[in-house]
Amino acid sequence: MIRLATLACILTLGAGLPALADGQWSWNGANGGTASGTRSCAGDGNGGYACSGQSTYVGPNGRTAGTDWTSTGTASAGQRTGTTTGPNGQTRTRSFTWQRDN
Repeated sequence: MIRLATLACILTLGAGLPALADGQWSWNGANGGTASGTRSCAGDGNGGYACSGQSTYVGPNGRTAGTDWTSTGTASAGQRTGTTTGPNGQTRTRSFTWQRDN
């Protein structure tokens, strides 16, 4: 089920600059899988932000993977780190930084 864990990590880390808002999301796949998550964000008053969230992915066969992530930065640069736990308990941590080109 490493594919489910890999998908979880890609979906979580692949998002761009998050909106500064708390929220929940969910998605139903065509083959019966689901994904859902929460996010909490706050601005620092100086153009920066800090966000954290959790995502859960359930495959059509009922196997589950989850991701916990954090993101910090400004409108011009940031960093995002996520740790995904697969259905068999294996974990992967991925980080990336980004910088906006003007």
